[in-house]
Parts: sequence; C-alpha cells; structure tokens
Amino acid sequence: RRQRQMCIRDRYSLDNITAYAMAGITSVKYSHWNHFKDASNYTASYVTSKDASDAEWIEGLGDASGGHENDLYIEADPIATAQLKAGVLYELGDALSFMSAIPVVGKIYEESNVWFNLGLVDKAPVFDQVIQDWDAKMSTDPINEKFTAFEFGLNSRSSDGTMAGSISYYNTNWEDRVSTRTVENENGDEDIIYLTGINQLHTGIEGEVSMQLNEMFRFDFGLGFGHWRYVDNASGTYRDSEGSDQTYGYAIEDVRVGDAPQISIIAGLQAAPIDGLIIEASFRSYLRNYADWDPTSREYTSLAGAPANVNSWRAPDYSIVDLNFSYDVPFEYNGVTPQVYLNIRNALDEVYVQDAVDNSRYNAYPFRVNDHSANAAEVYLGMPTSYNLGFKFNF
Repeated sequence: RRQRQMCIRDRYSLDNITAYAMAGITSVKYSHWNHFKDASNYTASYVTSKDASDAEWIEGLGDASGGHENDLYIEADPIATAQLKAGVLYELGDALSFMSAIPVVGKIYEESNVWFNLGLVDKAPVFDQVIQDWDAKMSTDPINEKFTAFEFGLNSRSSDGTMAGSISYYNTNWEDRVSTRTVENENGDEDIIYLTGINQLHTGIEGEVSMQLNEMFRFDFGLGFGHWRYVDNASGTYRDSEGSDQTYGYAIEDVRVGDAPQISIIAGLQAAPIDGLIIEASFRSYLRNYADWDPTSREYTSLAGAPANVNSWRAPDYSIVDLNFSYDVPFEYNGVTPQVYLNIRNALDEVYVQDAVDNSRYNAYPFRVNDHSANAAEVYLGMPTSYNLGFKFNF
C-alpha cells in the first residue's frame, strides 16, 4: 500500500467562540506481490509477473534464498479520497444561571458551553475490497465509502469541580459500505459473499454526569440511546469455493444493525474510606442487542423479489456488576510506590448472550430455521465471573 496525503487545518477564536476546520485529500494505491503463485496460471488483463529469483530477502527451502521468477503481481489504480471536518464551540458562561433554582442540578450551570461538529469523509476501501489475494481477483472500479456526520451537545460543570455533565446528539449516514462475509457450504468448504451498496443510518443521544458527593464517595452515570438501521437493501456476489460467481440481492432495508447493543446504561460508585484505598462498584446494562444478520437467509433474485425485511432476533437484555479494588502500599523507594489491585468481572456470574448470528444454518434448533427466533440463532455467551489480582509499581 502506498499513500499520499495533503491536509489543511485552521483554528479561530474570538471572545466566547472557538472554531476549527480541516480539509484533506488522500491518494491510496494497492499492489499485491505473491511469491507462492505463478502469474502464467491467471488470464486477467491486470495480472502481471515479477522476477524475484534474485531477491535475497525472500526465504526459500532450507538455507536457500530467492523467490520465483514468475511471481504473481497485481497493481491497482490510485484511489482518490477527500475529507472535510469543522466544528464550533460557544462558551455560555453563566447563561444557565436560572438552573440554580433546581436542587443539586443548579451547581452545574457555573461553566457551560455548547458545540457542533460536522464531518464529510470519503473513505477508500481496504485492501481486500480492491484486491482479493486468495483468488487474485481485482475490482477495476472500487467505490469509496462515504460518511456524513454531525453532532451537537452541551457541556457543563461546577467551578469547584464537584459536578460535571454533558448531553449530545449524533447522526451518522454511512453510504456505499463494502463488506466481505465468509459462509460455510454443505460440503464444509468456505464460500465468500462480497457485499456492496450497504447504507446505514446511526442516530442517538448520549449523556453522562459525574458527582463528587463528599470526600469519600463519587458517583458516575452514563446513558446511550441509539437507533441504528440499514437504509436500503444491499447487493452482493456469492463466490463459491470453485471460483464461480452469482449475484443476489440481500433484504436488509430497515433492519436494525446488529452485533452491538443500541441502549446502554452505566452507573458507578467509588469510595475512598482510607488514604490509598479505592473501592469501586460498577453496573452496566445493555438493551436492544440484535443478532447480526445472516446473508444466506436474506438472499433473493430479481425474479423472486425481496422478501419481508424482518428484524433479526433480539437477544435478551442483560446487566453486569464489576468490582474493583486498589490500594497504594504506604512505601516509597527512590520515587517508586507499589500498588495492589483486584478486579472482579461479572461479580454476580450473570449468564448472558454477548453476540449472536440470526438464522444460523448449522446451529439452529431443528425445523426452526429462518424464523428469526431464539431457536434459529447462533449465540456466543459472555464471560462468567473472572478475577484479576495484581501488583504494580508506579514511578
């Protein structure tokens, strides 16, 4: 991979306003030099050969060095990309002073600001989406992925540092995404699905607050509420283990994006009962965790038409409790201080589904395939209770 980049940045400040902007262009060029394949075995016009017989940096059999005299070599055309990012922040000062009438919350207004960010990104596909090294096939006209994103929010904190909070909204439109998926066929061989034209929309609200209740206790709380979905159906090329291709459509329009919970709630309480000792308990809850969609159960041809776009199976919501302890040993030698720590993950030994695949062809309960139910899903359970006891030196 060879990459050239040019970037322009600027920052502007006036009174309560701070703004920035950045623009850049990038040129990416991929090449593939394979020392284990003979170029004469391939007929594509973009395949050439390289003589590596005198290349001492290539290890051969035994103590021999040097490669093959007719190595497979593929070089793609340069791919141009561009990006533009900008943002502005405005200091509110005491403009939110009216919040002082609200108990507890009133402390936050003392130092506040609002902000807005915008990003337009044209992203080059990764290497495997341009040159497929396993079968020496190259995309002659790869499509760049496009991100259009904006977000805005409010930050506030008290001047004495005992409270801080923020809330923000984000909207990201991800267009022309390319994805490669591997599936196992009935013979146990791996087939490849090369998906194109995947469009996703991610919107959501995130907020957090931190409170130093007193000298001993600190409380933190965070909430993320997202709505992530596929905007359109996708198209893809199904390539079997023998190298033959067939084009399908994939019915995913309005299907929720899977493999990550779309709602998260995190709360933590930290205590420092004595000097050097910190005890922390954290609670994490995850909701709306949809299974990743299975391509083989959503395929359709133009003759058959797109099937109903039903959401993937939604895994059960789950909550995890973690405990953390640390103690700074009251000993110092030449600026080095020791610390003992203990981490307990999933302290209540919760059994939960961390990831899942919808409509699994090989792990579904018999006679329940393609109905987007729990019986048709392939699940990956999360880790049980685990302990981590350690000793480290700070210097």
